[in-house]
Amino acid sequence: MTVVVTGKTPPVVHKIDRSVYDLKDSAQAQTGSVGDVLNTLPSVSVSPDGSLNVRGTGSVQVLVDGKPSASYRGANLANTLQSASANGIAKVEVITNPGAEFRTNASIIINLVTKKSSGQAPAGDLVVNVGEGGRSNGSLSGSGGIGRWTFSAGLNWRHDHRMSIARTDRLVTQDDGGFGSHMNEVYRISSPFDIRVYDAGMGYAISDTDTFNLNGQVATRTRPRTTEDRIQFLDAAGKMITDSVTHGDGPQHFNSRSLTATYKHKGSHDGETLTVQARHEEDDNLQDFRFVEADTLPLLMARDYRRSRVEHPRINELSIDYIRPLGTDRQFKAGMEFEVDREAASTYSAEIDTNAGAEIVDPSQTNAFWSQQTLSAAYADYQMPLGKWTVEGGLRLESLQTQLRSTPTSPLFSTRDTEWSPSFFFSRTLSEKSKIHVSYSHRIDRPKPNQLDPTPQNLDAQDVYIGNPGLKPQQTESIEAGYDYTTKQFSFTGAIYSRQTHNSIVDYAYYRDPEDTVLVSSYENADHGAADGVSMSFDLKPKGMFRYNVSTDLYYNELEASVAGILTRHSGVSHNIKASVTFVPSRADTFQANLQLRGKALTALGSYSGVAGLDLSYSRKISPRLKLVVTAQDVLKGAHYYHRNDTPQYYDHTYAQFPSRILFVGLAYKLGAVRPSG
Repeated sequence: MTVVVTGKTPPVVHKIDRSVYDLKDSAQAQTGSVGDVLNTLPSVSVSPDGSLNVRGTGSVQVLVDGKPSASYRGANLANTLQSASANGIAKVEVITNPGAEFRTNASIIINLVTKKSSGQAPAGDLVVNVGEGGRSNGSLSGSGGIGRWTFSAGLNWRHDHRMSIARTDRLVTQDDGGFGSHMNEVYRISSPFDIRVYDAGMGYAISDTDTFNLNGQVATRTRPRTTEDRIQFLDAAGKMITDSVTHGDGPQHFNSRSLTATYKHKGSHDGETLTVQARHEEDDNLQDFRFVEADTLPLLMARDYRRSRVEHPRINELSIDYIRPLGTDRQFKAGMEFEVDREAASTYSAEIDTNAGAEIVDPSQTNAFWSQQTLSAAYADYQMPLGKWTVEGGLRLESLQTQLRSTPTSPLFSTRDTEWSPSFFFSRTLSEKSKIHVSYSHRIDRPKPNQLDPTPQNLDAQDVYIGNPGLKPQQTESIEAGYDYTTKQFSFTGAIYSRQTHNSIVDYAYYRDPEDTVLVSSYENADHGAADGVSMSFDLKPKGMFRYNVSTDLYYNELEASVAGILTRHSGVSHNIKASVTFVPSRADTFQANLQLRGKALTALGSYSGVAGLDLSYSRKISPRLKLVVTAQDVLKGAHYYHRNDTPQYYDHTYAQFPSRILFVGLAYKLGAVRPSG
């Protein structure tokens, strides 16, 4: 059973295993990024630096049309959320307790459903948005068909600019418990970016029951970066020991290509389908920076050096999914999935002799990394009535082999992990207006290749990243109970949830020895983690011109981790509150205000403070084909936070700002036949 809430913006459909948000009338979806849209959804939070969090956990996987993408994982995730345009997305599915059909490598799944056109008549959409500071984004798409053939093509572009400034004070602990050296750092980043996404597709109706589709996409993402990093070290008495300023700049490229072939067969029973899909994706990522460091203390001197990293991920996947309805409220689903995920990466480090114009390679920081993850999976899921309840149970078997080589001459590291993952859903309709549901899932979040890579990566002069090849899979047990009530003018959705995690994969930082000034970042398995909370959403659509929505997520978080050999425990209560007011003075005009209040977030070493944000929008339907949209993002300039680390080795406090108050004005025009897409 599904419950449809029509008074909410964006409209939402609550299914037995997920909530589906329609972005058709979302102003943020036309002018903003994917992260901007996700920030409007209940329980979902994207921080100013691009970190994704749902119900107090960062163990979230982003899928595109139900499949993983290299652009939305690992280090690419934050960049993509901040920079990718949302106007190509039709719906967002938030799955807090994923079933057997989904991979187990995250506790929560967000599925981005892209826009898809249908029909034979030529049709298309043109969207152009212009913002202050030379910003712009938009899309052009079209589709049509002839006979058994259908064709589609599209272009999506975005030009934007982001800046940040972070001020850090760090005190290093001495053996007697007092504080030793003191570091002050001011780190500025300026990063414009340009994105072009080209896609094309064709479909052929082999028969009334069989179709074949071929879709390709090419994306180019350039994000050059300029940095300024001023670092001062003081001794225990407060006397300055060193003072340096490092300027860095260089290109960043994140390019991807993908090709997907899909065969779909409709069976003899209503709703029976067999889907076979083969997909290939490859990415080419480059980061190449040159740094010039000028020291004024203890001596006047300069240093010129280069750091670069190249990554080549490749994904090949084959999946088979079968769905067979077996009568009223009965359905059987099963499928198999095979994937080979291969990545080659190399790092380069060199000192630059400006007089000779030569680069002196540092062999200790110049190396290559290779990894391959081979996934084999199968699942089965059955839904049936049981008295007044609808019950759905699923079981998924996954086997993942991970192979990696940290240097070209190092021995091959290989491990295999095989896990069973059960899931259960119970739903009962109480009346035409209300229902209750209970769900359970067991999830396994396995380490990513970059988290296992032990190759040192110098992020800057004072920070280095080293992966941990000894990481274990993260195990999560999750249970949820909810209640939904819906009328024409009012709706309520509430849930109580509990999530227990073992071997949580957390990031942390440490000094190799007390005299070292370089902070090493890595990952480790925490002993235990927990999140217990309640989420609620109220929608009110009274007679008149106003609509109201309030959603709140209140939860208790707990995390235990071993840092520098000492067990630390962090816990606390936090929240994620969102409210929107929609004013519709006429059928053509809509005004909306969206407010977000997010509480602190725990880490293995400390916490992040909360973030507040206010977005305003206005839209007007000028004609059946033309629509005007105006959005104002971060009106209150709330994109900033405090970050605190408290470890046995050091204590630090960072204040980070992300100027992001931006005004956009956009037009959307329908070309050819006017028909819905989604």
